[in-house]
Amino acid sequence: MMRFCFAFLSLCFLFSCNQEKMPDHVVLADKITGKYTEQIKKDENFSLVGFGSNYVNGIHRIGLDFQSERTVNITEARNLLVRSVSKLLDAVNSNEDIRRYLDHYPYTAKGIELAIDFSDKNEHECKNGSIAYVYVFHNKRANENVVLYKVYDLEKRNYVEVHRETYEEAERIVRTGG
Repeated sequence: MMRFCFAFLSLCFLFSCNQEKMPDHVVLADKITGKYTEQIKKDENFSLVGFGSNYVNGIHRIGLDFQSERTVNITEARNLLVRSVSKLLDAVNSNEDIRRYLDHYPYTAKGIELAIDFSDKNEHECKNGSIAYVYVFHNKRANENVVLYKVYDLEKRNYVEVHRETYEEAERIVRTGG
C-alpha cells in the first residue's frame, strides 16, 4: 500500500509540474481504470500496488498489479484473474468516448497486463503449494495472451513458474467449469 501511495503522489507531483494539458485519452483511461480499481477492491478485496500503461498516441496497453491476502490454488487463481480481466474489458469497451483511442476495438486481453500477488506482503510467503502470483500478458513473439502461475520458493527466495496457459484457454476453462 505504501508503494502505491508513493507512486500516486509522485505522479501527482509530476503532472502538477507539467503545465500542458493531459491528452483526452489519458484522462479517459485514468478515469476508467480508477473506477475499475475501486470496484475490484470492493468486489474482490484487492489492493492496487502498481500500474503501467502505453498511452502514446492512443491506448495500446493497460497494466495493473494487485495484492490479495487470499490463499488460492490454480483453479481459484484462474477464476479470479479471468473475472478481473473480464470486468476491466467490460469497463473499457462500455465507454464509448474512449473507443476512438483504443489500439483495437473491442478491446481484448491483448491490451491488458494484469497481475495478482497472493503472497504475504512482507515475506512473500504462501502456504505450501498455493499460488503466489498469477499474471496475464500479451507475448508479441508468439502472438498470444499468456497466463503464468507461480509459487514462491523459500529456499531460492524467488517465484517459480508452475503452470502456463493461454488466456483464451483459461477463459474457456472458467466458462465451461473444467
